[in-house]
Parts: sequence; C-alpha cells; structure tokens
Amino acid sequence: MYVLYRDRWNDSYVPYFRHPRQVRVKVRAWFRCYSISDAYYSHSRSLRRVRDYIRKVGVISTARKVMSRLRETQRDQKFVACGWGEIHSAPEDSPFQVGDPVAFIAPLHPACVSEVCLDARWVHPLQERPEQFDACDSVITGVLDDDFPWESVAGWSDWSERDVDVDFLERAHQHIERHILTGQQTIGDRRVLDVASPSTSGRDRRQPPGNSKPRAVIFGMGQYAKVIIAPRIHENLQIACWHELDPTQIGDVNRYPFEVRTSAYPEPDEKYDAYFIAGYHHTHADIAVHALARGAFAVVEKPVATTPEQLDAVLNAVSRHGRKLFVGYHKRYSPFNDYLRQDLEIRDEVPVFMHAIAYEVALPRNHWYLWPSSRGKIICNGCHWIDYFLFLNDFSDVVSVHARTLSGGDHVVDIELENGAAMNLVVTDHGSARLGTRDIMHITAKGRTAVIRNDSMYEAESGARLLRRRKIKPDVTFNRMYRDVSRSVVLRRDGDTVDSIQISAGAVLEAQAQINNLG
Repeated sequence: MYVLYRDRWNDSYVPYFRHPRQVRVKVRAWFRCYSISDAYYSHSRSLRRVRDYIRKVGVISTARKVMSRLRETQRDQKFVACGWGEIHSAPEDSPFQVGDPVAFIAPLHPACVSEVCLDARWVHPLQERPEQFDACDSVITGVLDDDFPWESVAGWSDWSERDVDVDFLERAHQHIERHILTGQQTIGDRRVLDVASPSTSGRDRRQPPGNSKPRAVIFGMGQYAKVIIAPRIHENLQIACWHELDPTQIGDVNRYPFEVRTSAYPEPDEKYDAYFIAGYHHTHADIAVHALARGAFAVVEKPVATTPEQLDAVLNAVSRHGRKLFVGYHKRYSPFNDYLRQDLEIRDEVPVFMHAIAYEVALPRNHWYLWPSSRGKIICNGCHWIDYFLFLNDFSDVVSVHARTLSGGDHVVDIELENGAAMNLVVTDHGSARLGTRDIMHITAKGRTAVIRNDSMYEAESGARLLRRRKIKPDVTFNRMYRDVSRSVVLRRDGDTVDSIQISAGAVLEAQAQINNLG
C-alpha cells in the first residue's frame, strides 16, 4: 500500500485489514481537512530528558524508548480527510457493490493513502463520477481549505465505541459532493501514478526463520509491546507474527524478520504457542479466549477484561482449557516482594495494608485510553495497584469496594478484604510529567512499614530501627516477569489461578463501575 509522508510516497506498507463492518475503498482523491494534534501523547525531546531517563531505567531501556518514539513520528501525524474513490471489496450484506463510485470521510488517518478501509457509515454513494475519476490510475491529493466543523469527528475510530452523529455525516457528505467534486477550495494538488491494485488482505506474508523455539504472536505495536515485551521474550520464544491495526505504526515492513498483519484479532489460518496481547484494552479478553481454546498460552497486558461479560468468558476459558493465562501485572514480579515478606513478617492470613498514590500522565483529548471502549482510568491504570494489594494478601476475598471521583478529577478507591486488610488508592493526573508514571506505596503489616517509590526505591522499618534500604532499576521487574513467563511457556507450567483472575479483575471492574455510575 502507498502512504504519503513528508511529500514522498512509499509502497512498503502493510495494507489496512478490512474488518467485517468495513468496506475497502480504492482512493482516487484524498484531501486533508483537519490536522489532529490530540490523539497521541507528545513528548518533549531534550538531552536533559534523555539523561533523566538513563538515570531512571538505564542506557539500554532508554535507547529502546527513544528509538521507539522516533519511529512513531509518522504515526502521530493524523488528519481528518475526505475524498472519493471506488469500492474494491465489501461485506456480502453491504449496500455497496464492487466498482461503485463513492465519497468518504477518514477521521483518523495519514496524510494520504492509496487505499483505505472504513466503516460503511463513513462512505457515501456518488450519483456521478468526478471528471478526474477515470483520467488515470492515480491519486489526487491536496488540502481542503474551508470552515466545515471537521474537528467534531477528529479521532473517531471503529474501536472507540464513540457515537456517530448521523445528521453530521449526512451534512458532511453533502459538503463533499458540493465542494470537493467540483475541485473547489483545494490547494497543493499532487499525483502519484501507477498505484497498485488494492490488497485483498492486510498482511505481509514473509515467514520467520525456522527454529525450535515455541512460536509467539504479539497483538499491538505500542510502546509497551515494542519496548517491554519484544526485547524480553526472544531468548525463549520466536516472534512469528505481529498484529498492529495502523500501518504507519508498523512503518516499512521490510525491516521485520517475521509476518506482520493489520487485523485486530487472530485470523483462521493462525496458530501459535503463545499469544502476547497488548492491543486496545477491550480486545484483550476475546483474543485470550481464542488462544486458550486452541491450547496456547495467553499473556495479557492489563487489563484482562473491561466488562463483567468479558471476565466471565475468560474465567470459563481458563476453567475449561487449563491454567495457561498470565496477566502482565509486573509488580507481582518485583524483587522487593521477597524483602516485604521478610521485613514485614508476612505469613499466611496476615493482613497487609496499603496506602498508594499513583500519578499517571495527563492524556490528550482523543487518546485511546479515553475512548468509551477503554471504560476508564481504574481499568486502564489503577488496576496495577489494586492487583498488587490483592497479590500481597494472597487474593483474599473482597468484602467491600468504594470508589469515587473528587472535584478535581482524581479517583479514590477503598477496598476491604476478608482477612482484615484494607487499601486506599488515589489515582491522579495532576503533577509533573517529567518522568512519566510515578507512584508511592505505603505498606504495613504487624506494626512494620515499607515504602516503595516508583518501583525502584524500597525502605522498610520496624518500631525500633531501619530494616532495609534498596534501590533497583524499574526494568529489572519487567525482565523478571517476561523471563519467567516465556520460560513457563517453554516448560508448559501453570499460569494464573482462576481465583486470582476473578478476584483481581472483579475488584477493578467494580471500582470502575462505581466511578462511572457516579460520574
């Protein structure tokens, strides 16, 4: 697929995958209507910031993060665009037929692409073909310079569960026909000739080199997958395939030694030993169930579920197919856990209390964490601290959950357990974003106290003396987690218990439900 970036065309991109509710349009004209600046978190680029991250996580982890962010420059340049083209493929029950001339609106897309897959609501039949339509097999591109309120649909995605204003779409389609088809109000036209025919799928068919390691697939190519997961599993597993919806996040496909696909979910021809799931949160449960049903391991970056129905499906799959699911809560793997058990003398049934303040970076308005499908801050972020509290208490049954939102937008969650333990969690995005996510956990048991800051500094004391002070790089915990998990896949060791999944995810969902209902 051709993609326009920095005034140059490149055809080394994996095409968009056409999902069942979408149609594939062969683009003949593409006009940028509105530049989207609030869909991704923007990072200041300075040597001071790099230096601070080196101090925090070390040289290697910082280098991975910097390279990953630099490669996201093209992904971050998104627009609301409109144009016209012809239907290349559509569902059987679609009102569109192959070859139909159509106008379209692309609400979260690059500067220009030679083909696009869109929800059928964003596509409108044309009563007549524009004069330029049959001139040649090319794409006309430019900028629509008008005052139409395109910003109201900026950042909409098939995966967001945002409502679609049908009246707005009707007005927008009329606007396109009235102005675009006549060639008015467009500037900066250019052409790319000899555009290849659109793809019938969204995949690059290369195969990874054969070896004896179990085969793994990764879903999602965000920071976490690129910087945390992929570099840490190759020792025990081979990455056979990587799924990512956005071709501009993938970039030039030629640099990958494995297959790359743009479908959100596994396709029928795929089979792997382990599924590492780090895509949009509401897709996690379905992919995990799919993996378990095929006898594979599912490694789910939080959350494991975003609705009670999804949680029930996951629990049923684990009960039916065995303990092959790992939830990626890295705090469970911290070296500090051994210190906690020794210094606080934690034994069976000893209640462990926690007070935690978690700072998360404030997100731009159209960031996907804020989509309705992501459900809210507790599911997206607060779940880490809730799970850790439950983990330290051996997943004692939850007696009560009380969650609320303060006037400034901070979330407060109080949880009490059957063993007598209690937790108070504050999740906030007010503060400095200099080093990203920060947290302080004040943990007590049997009259002793431990304080953990930012997953890197540990200090424990009794009533009489300092017991221990330690400092680690935060990536040590991630190294341990993915080393242990990938090794468990090789040795086919048991994953998380049904009780731990149910109690942890159940508490998170209940806290989020209370906040949403009171919001």
